[in-house]
Amino acid sequence: EYPISAGRIEIIGEMHRRAASRKADYILRIAEHGEALAVVEAKEESVPATRGMAQAKEYAEKLKLLFAYATNGHEIEEFSFLTNRQITVPNFPSPEELKHRYTEAILKGAVAKGKAEKILNEPYYYTPLLSLRYYQEAAAHRAIEKITRGEKRLLLTLATGTGKTLIAFNLAWRLIKSGYFKRVLFIADRNFLKNQAYNAFAPFADARIMIEDGKTPNQHAVYFSIYQSLYSPTDSGKRAFEEYPKDFFDLIIVDECHRSGFGTWNDILKHFSGAAHLGMTATPKRNDNIDTYKYFGDPAYIYSYGQGVQDGYLAPFVVHRILTNIDQEGKLEIEEAKTKGAQVIIPAEEEAQEVYSQKEFERKITLPDRTHEIASHLAKLLKTFNPMAKTMVFCVDSDHAELMAKELQNQFADMGYSNFAVPIIARSGDIKEGEYEWFKDSEKPTPVIATTVDLLTTGVDVPSVRNIVVVKPITSKIVFKQIIGRGARLDLLTDKHFFRIIDYIGATRLFDDWERVPEPTQEEPEGAAEYTVAGMVIDAETQEPIMGATVTLQRNANEQLYERTDSGGCFAFANLPQKRFPLTIRATGYKPRALSLEATESREPAVIELVPQGKKPQKVIVKGLPVHIAEEERLVLEKEGRMLKVEEYVSYAGKEVADTVRHIEDLRSIWLDPEKRTRFLDELYHKSIYPEVIAELMKRPDLDGFDVLAHVAYGAVPLTRDERVEALQNMEGRFLQAFSDNAREVIYALLEKYRFAGIEEIENPNTFELSPFDRMGGIKGVEERFGTIDKLKKAVTGIRQLLYVRETASL
Repeated sequence: EYPISAGRIEIIGEMHRRAASRKADYILRIAEHGEALAVVEAKEESVPATRGMAQAKEYAEKLKLLFAYATNGHEIEEFSFLTNRQITVPNFPSPEELKHRYTEAILKGAVAKGKAEKILNEPYYYTPLLSLRYYQEAAAHRAIEKITRGEKRLLLTLATGTGKTLIAFNLAWRLIKSGYFKRVLFIADRNFLKNQAYNAFAPFADARIMIEDGKTPNQHAVYFSIYQSLYSPTDSGKRAFEEYPKDFFDLIIVDECHRSGFGTWNDILKHFSGAAHLGMTATPKRNDNIDTYKYFGDPAYIYSYGQGVQDGYLAPFVVHRILTNIDQEGKLEIEEAKTKGAQVIIPAEEEAQEVYSQKEFERKITLPDRTHEIASHLAKLLKTFNPMAKTMVFCVDSDHAELMAKELQNQFADMGYSNFAVPIIARSGDIKEGEYEWFKDSEKPTPVIATTVDLLTTGVDVPSVRNIVVVKPITSKIVFKQIIGRGARLDLLTDKHFFRIIDYIGATRLFDDWERVPEPTQEEPEGAAEYTVAGMVIDAETQEPIMGATVTLQRNANEQLYERTDSGGCFAFANLPQKRFPLTIRATGYKPRALSLEATESREPAVIELVPQGKKPQKVIVKGLPVHIAEEERLVLEKEGRMLKVEEYVSYAGKEVADTVRHIEDLRSIWLDPEKRTRFLDELYHKSIYPEVIAELMKRPDLDGFDVLAHVAYGAVPLTRDERVEALQNMEGRFLQAFSDNAREVIYALLEKYRFAGIEEIENPNTFELSPFDRMGGIKGVEERFGTIDKLKKAVTGIRQLLYVRETASL
C-alpha cells in the first residue's frame, strides 16, 4: 500500500479528527524505492476489474505515471496515458517490458539517453523518516524529466511546509549518484536557510561544503552559499563566484526564488549560464513575482496549500477577524482626535498631516493606545484558546514589533516568564539565532509569542506555531501567503493539527484559489444498494429518546443524507451499499457526536447516547467586518477640476513625466540630487501628480517614488524598496566593509528607515533624533561613530548612490 493522502484534518471546536486516508494498492517500480512506473488497483473477485480503473487513473495522474492497472484477480485492465486508451490484457507486463515501454517514452527527447537511463535506474534516498510523499516524488520526477531533455530553466511551486528541500536533496542525490551531474550549487538568501538546507543534505556527508568567508573550495559534489558570500571579494579581487569556471556547476538550485530580485541571482546565473537553473518557490504566479516566472518559465510541478490540506499533509486554519474602531474607520483625523482628548506630539520641524490612512498607522504615525488595545484583545483570545500556544505577530516595523512585544509581555506577566513575548527581528541583516532557536523548539516553553516584521515570512520552519496574527497592512498576495504559510506545518510533537489566523487589519481578503481546498473525487459505491443504517438517539443521563435530533450520513465524498429522529428517537437510511458510513448527530441542548455505523440487512437500531451540554462558554464578540477598497475608479485632479479613471490618471502622469524628463537616466540624476529632486517633485505636485498616490493605485506601497515614476513614464520594471536594500547589501560588500562596526550599525538602521519610508527619511537630519538613533546618542552620537559630520554626510551620499545604481540587465 502506497499512501496518496494522510486523510484530511477536520476541525471540531478545539479538537480535530482525520478523514480516512487514501492508498494505492500497489505501485510498480524499476527498483526498490526507485522510479515509479505504474499503479495497480485491486478489487474483490466479485467486482468487475473495470470498477477500479477510475481510482487507478486518479492515483496515476497524481504521481505523474504513464500506466494504470485495475484487476479483480482474474481480469486485468490497462490504461496508457501515452495513447489515452484502455484495453483488457491477459497478463501484467513483465518488469523488463514495462520498464522498456516507460524508458522509451520518458527518454524520447533526452539529449543523452545512456546517461539519462542511469538516473532512472538510480533509486531515491530512503529511510523510514525520509520516504517521499506522492507529490514530492511527482515533482522530482518532472524535474528530472525536463533536465534529461536539456531544459536549462525549471521551476517547482509547492506550498510552504510541503518539503521543497527534501525534493531538492533527492534530485541532487539521484543526479550525482547516477553520474549524470558532478556538482550542484544550492543558493539561499539568508544564513539560517542555507544551514537548514545543508543539514537536510546530510547523507552526502563529506561530499557537501559551504562557500563562505571568501573561501572557494572546489573538491566537493554539493555546495551551499548565500548571495552575500558569493558576491564577497576574494584575495584576487574577484567576486567569489567568479573564481569558479563557468562550467563548474551542472545544477544551481535557487531557494525561495521569488525573493531573489534585483542584484541577487542575476550575475551568478549569468556566470554559470551553461548549468541547469532550478527555482523553488511557495508562491503561485502573481503580478508581483511575474519576473521570477518569466525567467524560470511555467512550473514543472504545482502543489497548492489547498491540495495539501485536502491530502492531510498541511494544517487547515480558522479565521478570526477583528477591527478596532480606528481600523473600522480606516483613517485617523488629527483634529477629531484632539477633540476626543488625545495628545498629539509632533516632532520639531515636522508638520502633521490632517488625515492618516490605515496604511500609514505605525509607519508615519505611532498609535500606542491602538497597539495596547490590540495586545489586550489578543491576550484575551490566546488565554481562551491556549495561553502557551506558540504565536507569531506580524508588525509594521521594528519599533512596532518591539512595542507590541512589550505590551504582550505585560499582558502575560503573571505567567511567570521573563521572555514570554519577544521581538524576533532583523538587526544588521540577519536573525538572532538564539531567540529563533528557542522559539522554534517545540520542547522549549518560551518564548511563546514572537513579534516580527517580515523575517519569519519565508523559509523559517516553526511547526509548532498555532496562531498567526496580522497587524501590518498587506497588499501583496505573495507576502500574505508567506505569512500564513508559517502556520501550515503539522507538529505531532505538540499535537498541532490546525492553526488560527487572527486578522486585525483585513488582510484575509487576499485569500484565493491557492488556499481553496479542492473538492474530493467522488468514489464509486461498492456492491448492491440493499442495506440500511438504523439507530435510536437517547439522553445519556435519563435514557429517554430524543425527538427531532438531526442525523447526517456521509454517503460518499460529495453526498450527505439527512434524517430527523421521530418521537421514539429513531432514524433510518435505506438503499445503501454494505460498508461503514460516518454519521454526525446534533440535538439542541446536547453535545454533538460523530461515529460510524455498518449498513446491514437488519433494521434493528443501534443505540446512540448524547451527553447533555453544560453551560455555554462566553463567546468573543467581534464587531465590524473588515472594510477595504476593492477598486478605485476615479480620482479628482484639483488643478483641472475634472475626474479621471485610474488608468487615465496613471497615463497622464507618465506622459507628463516623460515630456519633462526625456530619459530614465536623467530621472535618476535628478533623484540622486536632493535639491533637484525636491524642485522636480514640486513641479509634479503643481500638476496634481503624486508618486505615493500612484503607488497606492497600483497597490504597490512598497515601491520607491523613483520606481513609480520610471515605471509609468518609461515602462521600467519597478523594484521594491526591499529589493534595493537587499541589492546594496548583497552586491556592495566593499562599501559596507569600509566602515567600523559602530558606523555600519548606523548604515543598517538608515537602510531600514529607507525600506519603510523612502529616501527622504534618511536625508532628514531629524531622523537621527528618532529610534534607534536616540539610543546611540542622537546626531552627536552618530557623528562620533563616523569621526566627523562630513564622513557621515559622505556615507549618506554613498547609500543614496548605491540604492539607485543602474539596474542590471534583465535575465
